Amino acid sequence: MSELIKTIAESIELLADKSAALMPLLQIIAIIIALVVIGLMVTHGSKG
Repeated sequence: MSELIKTIAESIELLADKSAALMPLLQIIAIIIALVVIGLMVTHGSKG
């Protein structure tokens, strides 16, 4: 799971370097990804 998060973070950083104009959109995407990851962790935690 941590490797996936690292990969996503690196992708976001690369995109941010290429175009700073997309930062607001990338921040929204990052927040959505974070919420999904937290949600998955919570659901897996409650099941297990």
